[in-house]
Amino acid sequence: MDSYYYRQVRFGPGSISPAVRYLIIANVAVFLVQSILWRFFNTGAFDLYFGMRPDLFVKHFYLWQPFTYMFLHGGLFHILFNMLFLWMFGTEVEQRMGTRDFTIFYIFCGVGAGLLTCVFWNNWNVTTIGASGAIYGVFVAFGLMFPNRMILLFFMIPIRAYYLMAGLVAMQLYGLIFSPGGSVSYVAHVGGAALGYLFLRYQSTITAMIDDYIDKHEEQKEYILRQEKVNEQKKTDEILDKINHEGMHKLTRAERKFLRDRSRRKRRKM
Repeated sequence: MDSYYYRQVRFGPGSISPAVRYLIIANVAVFLVQSILWRFFNTGAFDLYFGMRPDLFVKHFYLWQPFTYMFLHGGLFHILFNMLFLWMFGTEVEQRMGTRDFTIFYIFCGVGAGLLTCVFWNNWNVTTIGASGAIYGVFVAFGLMFPNRMILLFFMIPIRAYYLMAGLVAMQLYGLIFSPGGSVSYVAHVGGAALGYLFLRYQSTITAMIDDYIDKHEEQKEYILRQEKVNEQKKTDEILDKINHEGMHKLTRAERKFLRDRSRRKRRKM
């Protein structure tokens, strides 16, 4: 076997990128909370409430679950390997995509994978936890962005990134078809991979839609703030007119409080 591959070996991408760093910190922090609850309170309520469980999401509107389940893990090795893969492959993907788009990409894959468990998961009362759905999206992105990058499988066998990532996804697809009721959420893995591919294919369209939504939200927020200022000034003018015509002693307790609060806000801005 050509020794060239071994001369080029390095473990991981080197320095860690910003979004990957904060994602790892968030996952580790949540895992510590989980561990404390397991150790001292012997309860899985935290996982049940924040994990992705289709019946609770659909029937009881636990709408936060498709996002929060990504930050929960089932044990030390579960989080260790997920965060290791996130660092190893996510760093270079983020460097290529940019921090903002990578963050959107990661959330898109993770949340989408969680939602797909409601459609294809054959057991609605099973709780799914872990970042693996989003990680499989990262695998696909790495394989497509760096298809000829050589990776040492098991630290011995050189294989191109494209074929390695395709093989990983194929294994999950096999598990989804032939072992759909197992403890591994193959649907989340395959779903995350599929959504990763779709995001890369339609990245400009997806990011444009998000930008439009953010712009409209900001415009609406600015409009509300302007209206609040107009209404506040109008009320201030009415109170001042009342003082001019009737005197300060005629003000109600609410009107006095309004003037005091407005005066404090103005002083803080100075």
